[in-house]
Amino acid sequence: MGIINWIKHTLLISGESEYKSKVTYDDEYPDITRYVEFKINLPTGERFTDNYKTGYPYTLRELLILIWWLRLKKGRKSNVSTPAYFIRLYTESVSDITKKFIKDNVIYIDNENFVRATEKGQKLYDEFIDLWEIHSQTHAVLDDVYENWDLTKFKIKENDNYIKRLIQTNNYYHDLINWKERHNESTIEEGMYITRNLEEIDKMQRQNEVFKSELNK
Repeated sequence: MGIINWIKHTLLISGESEYKSKVTYDDEYPDITRYVEFKINLPTGERFTDNYKTGYPYTLRELLILIWWLRLKKGRKSNVSTPAYFIRLYTESVSDITKKFIKDNVIYIDNENFVRATEKGQKLYDEFIDLWEIHSQTHAVLDDVYENWDLTKFKIKENDNYIKRLIQTNNYYHDLINWKERHNESTIEEGMYITRNLEEIDKMQRQNEVFKSELNK
């Protein structure tokens, strides 16, 4: 079995889409932009839109700042420095938002200079605690994923998107191998990329099986 047939066979037994060429004439050099339809979301900028309606006079990112203040059992002192990455992703106005929460009787500063929750603040903390999971375990935009948030379902969807991208990328390498073989060029590197992607697909599929079993418990 040649390398091309082996690759096609491997894709078929993996349960994924059969390879279909996008080359329209013999000497067309494959262009990867015709294969990969989307990009993986990466933490390249702000993680909020402020579009989600919380039912309170606060946006999700403002409520995330509230949770940041309150999540440590021992508390945070009011003069603590806000992490630079937090400011970059969410806001440069942590001080102003904090003052807003104090004014609204959501938090207060105790005699030891620790930020504490009022009864109102604790209620907000309990209601929106999922924001911390979204912030700390994903690269998602808060407003896009908060409603009906479920980390396991989110991971399954992310893995499915990644698998789709890998299959699209492998289809590109299939056509590139075909092109190189017609022009007597080495295809060893492309074969290695395809093998690596197939291994990653298998890994993601196995992860999703575990995630789905967790949902069914």
